[in-house]
Amino acid sequence: MAGPSEIRRFVARGRVQGVGFRNFIAREARRLGLAGWVRNRGLDEVEIVAAGAAESLDELARLARRGPPAAQVNDLFSEPADKANLALGNKTGAGMAVAASV
Repeated sequence: MAGPSEIRRFVARGRVQGVGFRNFIAREARRLGLAGWVRNRGLDEVEIVAAGAAESLDELARLARRGPPAAQVNDLFSEPADKANLALGNKTGAGMAVAASV
């Protein structure tokens, strides 16, 4: 049985742009039953906001630290987020969206 739902924000730093990182995160988040969004943010950063079971968010963090084969994640920052953060990149709140870069 899945645990209580929560929302987290992650920022991955390193070689995370141009290597399929956003699509990797979106695919894995959907597989884990998470909703939210992922986008490029500045140079060498990808931002992720995801909502779902704590165990699934923990697994997403583990996967984000690894990334797809061509990525090199040097740092992964994580913090609690809220519904306003979730709505920034995914207005429907359903599924995992690849949002526009900032």
